[in-house]
Parts: sequence; structure tokens; C-alpha cells
Amino acid sequence: MPVVRAKLAEMRTWCLVVLAALAVIAGCHERDDRVPEATAPPVCVDGSDIACRQSGLTWTGARCCAAAPAICSDGKDIDCRQSGGRWTGKLCCMADVQICTDGKDIECRQGGARWTGAQCCLSGTPRCTDGKDIECRQSGGTWTGAKCCAR
Repeated sequence: MPVVRAKLAEMRTWCLVVLAALAVIAGCHERDDRVPEATAPPVCVDGSDIACRQSGLTWTGARCCAAAPAICSDGKDIDCRQSGGRWTGKLCCMADVQICTDGKDIECRQGGARWTGAQCCLSGTPRCTDGKDIECRQSGGTWTGAKCCAR
């Protein structure tokens, strides 16, 4: 009799496993079963606990981390936030930009770029080089106040 009880218990366990598997399979049509794309590691930079957390970033205990893609560069708190950036306490992290380069506040913003308080950040895939304001704009480039960025 103990052998029969053991077999029944084993069969009951097996039945529960099969039922659970069937329930998962039945629900597959409702789930997104695509393999997720690999995500880039976060960008971790110098900062301070309070400023990092206030910006909605992650504080590791030593560094402030922004979700990738992000570029973190020199700046100032107020300018960074006004341009949609996140202040780490030391650097300005911007999402959806590809490059930050030298520039000046007004010219940077007039060109449709984002000002960190120290650098001009642009999206797309611009190549920035020395140039002159008028020639840069006439040729379709973005003048940062110090560099001409062409797409």
C-alpha cells in the first residue's frame, strides 16, 4: 500500500506540472514572446547622491547612472534642466543626443540644439568642426557658437 500511495503522489505532482505547463502555453498567444533586444549598459558618471536621485537617476553609492543611450558632459544645473537634461550633481546627462561640443548658449539653442550650461548637444549623427557662423548656416549646418555641425 505505501508503494501505491507514493506512485499516486508522484502522478499527482506530474499532473500538476503538466497542467501548469499547459496553462503557460495557453497564455502564449497573449504574451509578447519575441526575444528582447540587448540593452546597453547604463552610463555611470560622477555626481552626488541627492542631485542624482532628484533627477530620477540611479545612485550606486559612488556613481550616478543614466539609462543608455545618454551622453553626460560638463554643464550647469539650471541650464541642464531647462534643456531637458538630468543633473548628476557634477555633469549634465542628455538622452537622445549623439554629440556634445563647444558652443555658446544662444547660438546653440537658436540652432535647435540643447545647451548643458557648458556644451552644445546635438542629435542625429553630426560631424562638428571649426567654421564660421554665416557659412555654416548657409550650407545647412548647425552653428553651436564655436563649431559648425553638419549632418
